[in-house]
Amino acid sequence: MKFGAIKEELVFSVENGAPVYRVKLPVWGEFLFKFTGRWTFFCLCLMALLVPFNVVFLKWAAVSGFGMLCARKIIEAGIGKKPLWRGNPLNGAVGTFVIAMGASTIFSENMYDSSQIFSERIIPYAIIFLMAKETITTRKRLFGFLGVMGLVAFVVGFDAVWQYFTGRDLFFGYSMDSNYDVGGVAITGPFGRHSFLSGYLEMVVPLFVFCSFFTRPWYARALIFATTILLIFSWMYVFQRGMVLSVTISLFAVLFLYKKRYSYMFLSIILAAFFLLPSLMHKRIVDTFQPGGDNGRFQLWQQALELFVRNPLTGTGLGGYERYSNSLGLPDIHVHSTYFELLAEAGIVGLGAFLFLIFVFFRHQAGAFKNLCRDYRQRITCAGFTALCVSSLISGLFTTNIVVGIACSAMFWMSLAVATGIPYIPLSEDQRFS
Repeated sequence: MKFGAIKEELVFSVENGAPVYRVKLPVWGEFLFKFTGRWTFFCLCLMALLVPFNVVFLKWAAVSGFGMLCARKIIEAGIGKKPLWRGNPLNGAVGTFVIAMGASTIFSENMYDSSQIFSERIIPYAIIFLMAKETITTRKRLFGFLGVMGLVAFVVGFDAVWQYFTGRDLFFGYSMDSNYDVGGVAITGPFGRHSFLSGYLEMVVPLFVFCSFFTRPWYARALIFATTILLIFSWMYVFQRGMVLSVTISLFAVLFLYKKRYSYMFLSIILAAFFLLPSLMHKRIVDTFQPGGDNGRFQLWQQALELFVRNPLTGTGLGGYERYSNSLGLPDIHVHSTYFELLAEAGIVGLGAFLFLIFVFFRHQAGAFKNLCRDYRQRITCAGFTALCVSSLISGLFTTNIVVGIACSAMFWMSLAVATGIPYIPLSEDQRFS
């Protein structure tokens, strides 16, 4: 199928003066082409906006955006272009991970439950990754998406601080969480649970701490810095030890790659700031090294290894640990470790595919924002999103935060695509056609 009145016009690139052929569509074709792209971007921003508030609408936004993305690809095929998906260094790794999880589902001990979890978690995460890498293709969209994340982060931080001083959050009236594993009262923000707020903060704190140090001009830095202060205050009173470790290590590692002298200064500040943490956080960190200070995690990991032995290759299937936990009447339905849960439920195949994904990500990002990003702001944003992903992967050692059905998991997968795609965003509009 061909769209009528298609023409090719010869233009000259502003960057290097080389001739460039640009496809010219009729008015209605141009409208459809732009509308599908903008609607997909709108849905991606809407998902970032809905992360703290409504998981159900987030999924509907993903479905709507993916439908428009497919429509855009059909239009590209109609004007004579091959409907190829945009290149990304993680394309093969993410595809391998989805196939591995599919194999685990096929050979699951309970294929019905596992297939339901596969369709509710793994497929949506792959769709979100695909939407992000296909949509964030210009500087305008990149910084627009970052602006939406900044707006949401400011609202969440303000709401968490408000809850700390008043006892209830602004949106849903949630009271502070007195969960048994905290040993005190922790803020929850609009999430309603301190663990969900922790999962969100461990992602956005590294991103905006990094951007607040290096963003230009001064007024943008001031706005980001104000947001960062609210987030750090919330971070201190969630009382999650793993989050402190993941945020600290991720910021130090990315700063070390970006500017070594800043990394040593940051480490010194963190060590000094340890004494400013609330007394309950001090107690929890110290208790980590006492008998039983792991809150039973070692026992959960041992149970995960027992499940792994039952089917080492493809695991017991998605949801296998939850079924095992329910059969024994245990309170925890997750292993509190992304890696041990994947080992138990997806076996060597699933965990190996995920570790391969991490390897490809680190190999690419190690020099991407220094060697590939030619623009200062893109380097900053690339480093910030890299720190976000690194923090989530480190936190995954102690929590199940990446492949479970919570909203923060969706934000990790869209950030993964953005972080690896930023180095390939052109500096000008003309470079998109060259």
